[in-house]
Amino acid sequence: MNLRIPVESDDHFFLDLLNSKGWLDNIGDRNVKTLEQSRDYIDVLISDHKKDGFGFYVVETKDDKESVAMAGLIKRDNLDYVDIGFAALPQFYNNGYTSEAAQAVLDHALKNLNLSTILAITTKDNLASQNLLRKIGLLLDEEIIYEDEELLKFKIERRSE
Repeated sequence: MNLRIPVESDDHFFLDLLNSKGWLDNIGDRNVKTLEQSRDYIDVLISDHKKDGFGFYVVETKDDKESVAMAGLIKRDNLDYVDIGFAALPQFYNNGYTSEAAQAVLDHALKNLNLSTILAITTKDNLASQNLLRKIGLLLDEEIIYEDEELLKFKIERRSE
């Protein structure tokens, strides 16, 4: 698995991902319905990397460089800490790409970006995401209301060495 910053030619991948059932059910409709809107979405992802020094990455297979998922970090205005997120195309569920990518992003955040605390939010019924978050070391912190929705907030804090 490889991680790379999104580029405009990822427009088909993001259009498919943002309109997949898993994305729509668990993350929500981002109203990205055309390739042009997908490129606009990618522009925002690229600008996050430039502005914050981190953002979302495209997850590719090592051998054929096929785009299978996304994983990364985002600083939301109404959360105290940076939050980790991930999503995969349905045909790539349960093969380890997302958990490997999420672990790599988390390690990068704690070790290279020197962030002390990482959050994650997920819906109460998204058991797959909850299990992945626990697998990479995040613990359930609390239930929160975020944008009028009841969510679970997970958290990990870097251990002092």
